[in-house]
Amino acid sequence: GDAAEGISCEFCHKIGQVALQRETGLPYPDLPGILSLRMFRPAAGHDLIFGPVDDIARTDIPEPRDVHLPMQEESRFCAGCHYGILGGVVVGNMDVKGGVLVYSSFSEWLNSPYSDPETGQTCQDCHMRAGDVNYFAYPTRGGVIRDPNQVHNHRMFGESMLQNAVTLTATAQLENGQIVVDVTVTNDQTGHHVPTDSPLRHVMLVVEAEDGQQQLLPLVAGPLLPEWTGDFAGKPGHAYAKILQDEWTGEFPTGAIWRPVQIKEDTRLAAMSSDVSQYTFAAPDDGSATVKVQVLYRKAFQQLAEWKGWDDPVVVMEKIQIQVGEP
Repeated sequence: GDAAEGISCEFCHKIGQVALQRETGLPYPDLPGILSLRMFRPAAGHDLIFGPVDDIARTDIPEPRDVHLPMQEESRFCAGCHYGILGGVVVGNMDVKGGVLVYSSFSEWLNSPYSDPETGQTCQDCHMRAGDVNYFAYPTRGGVIRDPNQVHNHRMFGESMLQNAVTLTATAQLENGQIVVDVTVTNDQTGHHVPTDSPLRHVMLVVEAEDGQQQLLPLVAGPLLPEWTGDFAGKPGHAYAKILQDEWTGEFPTGAIWRPVQIKEDTRLAAMSSDVSQYTFAAPDDGSATVKVQVLYRKAFQQLAEWKGWDDPVVVMEKIQIQVGEP
């Protein structure tokens, strides 16, 4: 049922208002998540649906109330659930002292070029793309044929969006008897950090070099992936994540955001920013090598996923293979 899918139709289409600060455009610190939303709950036997079109007329129920809500096509509609300061103590007038910004997708968008009203894009422009079909409900069931630009896709694309999020470039060459690899990862296709939203999510840049016998060449200089990357720990590369640490136990990374946490580090890529790194490998005996560079996405930390029995695959966002020397 709906619960298995997460957020149902009813939830979003019952939101009538989102409380945002006039000065910042952000939700109030003491109203994280649904606390910043005004949900309308009609009486039994009645109905109420908010939506982005203004020509709905229903005759199948008494006193139908289908309400045109232009805000549903604006990013601020998404702000309540995608911006959240957790913990801390409420002080003064709707302010929070000592809280931690755990969810920040909306503020990341607000601080990016994507929020420019003239040239930017809304959350819905990317995540609920319009134009694929020309009806909401099947016409045989009473659906109205519409301008495709009025019909937004509700499938919430996953892997395909991840594979169109960042640009990966890499070069590899022999220098002084060693293989030097230069890598750049640029977040040039999203209006928020990569990764964003849940702090369980993380992205890993993995760089490897093999000789002609497909044996890994040792890294001479360059960063290594941290222990929390699980099977990738100790491999050449870089991790992008917001790492939370439990203030009581010191444990990190943690997803237990109902406990007091602090941000230990935030290495994510902001919109339109780049990360540049260099890796030096020992040259192979036969003079030829294959360099493999990948950007990988994982929904949750490996140890937690194993505890929970989650089996979501690691998604390859980008990859490059470079031949160095004559094979």
